[in-house]
Amino acid sequence: MEHRKEEQAAMIQRYIKVLHLLDAEKSRRAIQSLVEIGEASVEPLLSLLEDDEVATRWWAIEGLGQIKDQRAIIPILHTLTYDDSGDVLLKALQTLIRMGEAAVGILIQVLQDDKAELRKNAIKVLAGIGGPAIPALITSLHDDKATVRTEAARCLGMMREAMYNTAVVEALQRVQQQERDQTVKQSLKEAIASIYLDKKLS
Repeated sequence: MEHRKEEQAAMIQRYIKVLHLLDAEKSRRAIQSLVEIGEASVEPLLSLLEDDEVATRWWAIEGLGQIKDQRAIIPILHTLTYDDSGDVLLKALQTLIRMGEAAVGILIQVLQDDKAELRKNAIKVLAGIGGPAIPALITSLHDDKATVRTEAARCLGMMREAMYNTAVVEALQRVQQQERDQTVKQSLKEAIASIYLDKKLS
């Protein structure tokens, strides 16, 4: 049993090394193999999220997204917040959204994090996931940071599910009446207008 684990670990490391070669086809095949191995590949792939090469980080997220292990959610969210590559940021956002409802509980916990940028990005992902995330986004309308409240309002205004949810409109209107920050107030106004417009067009 121990011997098989050692063999598997050595195999994983060989595939990880391939991701450093910056060869797209070889990287694709390596990721496919790592995904087939499954959970044992998660930690080695997570270690690549801070690699110097954009392509290596991108492929690591691709692999983690296919494995869909919850251990990857917070590290990928950190990548979405702090990475300086547009390609990697987009990949991180798409990957977290594809994880779907399995990621909702963890992302809701992130809404309590003390870093506003993490909270904002958690809101973006939750909005992309859709319906199950609506209550958490409504709660974020009361965040202590104006930038986070603005993001929550903006995302709610863009969600198709909000069109048919009276609670969303009522929450936006309630917060709008109490909101003092003019930027947030404008976002709330635009979100309400967007939801009403979508209803008329549907």
